[in-house]
Formats: sequence, C-alpha cells, structure tokens
Amino acid sequence: MTHLRACAQATVLLPNGETWPTYGTLPWLRLDPQDPRVYVATLEAAEQHRMDEERRHADARAQALATRQAAADQRAARHHTMRTREPHALTATPDWPPIQIPGSPGEYLTYQGNE
Repeated sequence: MTHLRACAQATVLLPNGETWPTYGTLPWLRLDPQDPRVYVATLEAAEQHRMDEERRHADARAQALATRQAAADQRAARHHTMRTREPHALTATPDWPPIQIPGSPGEYLTYQGNE
C-alpha cells in the first residue's frame, strides 16, 4: 500500500513521465531544491529503504522460526519424545471412576468386580 502511494505521488509531481536522477548522486545534488524531481528521488530512495528493511525483517523472522523448529526437533529426538506411545489395553480398577474410551464418545470402561 505504501508503495502504491509513493508511485501515485511521483505521478502527480511528474505527470509527463519525466525521469529523475538517483538520490544522492551528483546530478541530484545539482538540481534546484524546489525541483519536484528532488522530492521524487528522495521518495524513491525512502521507499526502497523501507522495502529492503521489510524484506530483511521477514528473512530474520523466517530464520528465527526455522531455528526454533530445528532446536525443538533436536530436543525431542534427544529426549525420545518424538516416538508415539505404543497402544495399550485400558484396565478398570476398583475405587476409580469409569474411564472414557478414546475415540468412542459416550462409552466408558467400568470395573465389574469380577475381573
């Protein structure tokens, strides 16, 4: 959105499609300070800087996420937490409440007293 606004400002200031020198170059320094090309070149440099910073921050965020994920994977592998637990049989015991059977809503395993 910011880029579109910068382009629109440049179009309004230089409606005939004039070109302008690159910000900070000798031709830019030779322009009259009131010349709209001075502002357009400055605007272009600022917009380029903004986009470069945005890209740099996005790259840093992506690298940080990848580093965190790699560290989590290494930690899980080191502590053997990546393995899933083997299935086991549920057993109801006396004096404990009914056990809800996983994957079977409304079904419970209860102690029958003669098990």
